[in-house]
Amino acid sequence: ELVLSKGARRDIVALAVDGVPNELRGQLWSLLGGSGTLLEMNANLYRQLALSADLTDKQHSEIYKDVSRTFPELPVYSQAKGKDTLFRVLKAYSIYDAEVGYCQGCNFVCATLLMYMGEQEAFWLLVALMEQYEWRDMFLPGFPGAVRHLWSFEQLLGRHLPRLHAHLARIGVPPAMYATQWFITLYGAALPTHVVARIWDVFVAKRWRIMHQVALALLRGAEATLLAAHFEGALLHLMSLGRHVHDADALMRDALRFKVTNKQLLRLRQKFDKTNITSIEQLSSTRFGGASDMHGSDAAAAAAAAAAAA
Repeated sequence: ELVLSKGARRDIVALAVDGVPNELRGQLWSLLGGSGTLLEMNANLYRQLALSADLTDKQHSEIYKDVSRTFPELPVYSQAKGKDTLFRVLKAYSIYDAEVGYCQGCNFVCATLLMYMGEQEAFWLLVALMEQYEWRDMFLPGFPGAVRHLWSFEQLLGRHLPRLHAHLARIGVPPAMYATQWFITLYGAALPTHVVARIWDVFVAKRWRIMHQVALALLRGAEATLLAAHFEGALLHLMSLGRHVHDADALMRDALRFKVTNKQLLRLRQKFDKTNITSIEQLSSTRFGGASDMHGSDAAAAAAAAAAAA
């Protein structure tokens, strides 16, 4: 893999933030994500995993079902070749990481990767995202990564959009109800694929800060509507926000205006580690139970359903 000087990496990161041409996107993601090194170190492993029979019947069934409902509107995934490629990569990762296995949500991320690179390159970038970007934490028992990011996002929401934060708390709509899918699928299941690709340009360069900045931008864009809504209306609007986002560059401009840094996220993580919150259900019920239009147990159930749907 090409070794970059600090200056060259800085220039490539700047390019990623500004937006990457489709024909260069796969190369840039692999370069910044570090997946090329993984591929070189394990040259034949992907082929072995893809051909392996070490997949349980349950995993086979789950992957097969999810592949059939992943971006069916896109020509590449309405044909057998595209579906078979997606199945192989998801199968390979399920065998590669037995502890995580196959988790719903990976299909959307993997399908998006395959739009910009070959299947072996997509597999190793998937591994890099899981391990080096800590996306794997999203899928461990209890969804610890999702819990941490949802807690951190609520702190950022209160800081940057305090009026909206207070309103959503009052009517009983915690981030766990609408943002769980955003974080678990890296927006892959929530926004159009061309918008997701634009977000990932920055994600591979700047890591998790952009995920929180995009969430803030989505909420600011819907703030007037949400402030006028009660529980059901607000939740329905939040769950359908992706349908109204088509201008990727405009979304990124709005997102990058929010001053969120990885150092801030690290400090929030350190604060979160001192809490006793260990699950999405607990995150919802302890923060909002008894203080809103929705009972804490119902809020927790809705949050759990959102996580499962992801």
